[in-house]
Amino acid sequence: DFEILRRIAGCQEYLTQENFEKLWCWLYPVACVISRDWVNPIWNSISPKWIEGFITKEEAEASLQGPTGFQEPGTFILRFPTSRSWPHPDAGSLIVTYVGNDYKLRHRLLSTDHIYG
Repeated sequence: DFEILRRIAGCQEYLTQENFEKLWCWLYPVACVISRDWVNPIWNSISPKWIEGFITKEEAEASLQGPTGFQEPGTFILRFPTSRSWPHPDAGSLIVTYVGNDYKLRHRLLSTDHIYG
């Protein structure tokens, strides 16, 4: 997770104020979503692990591949998009990456604004 946070901030080992501001604009909306009553138990679940968290689109796609191709249709990963930062309206949203019935990968943005626990 530290590596993805460094990539989002655009920094190496040390964080400049500019890098911190970029990181904060991404991390704050994500933290707000994770702190919601209905998301927090899903975030903390490890068996099954419902939200993969801080991975890129490419990492999600790679993890849905098995030794002979994509996993079974309906297999999915929930993740926070690394390309959406505040003030983007989708900052803090979840993306589901899944294997469709045609064995093609799909990515869908899930709005968390209208879901209540």
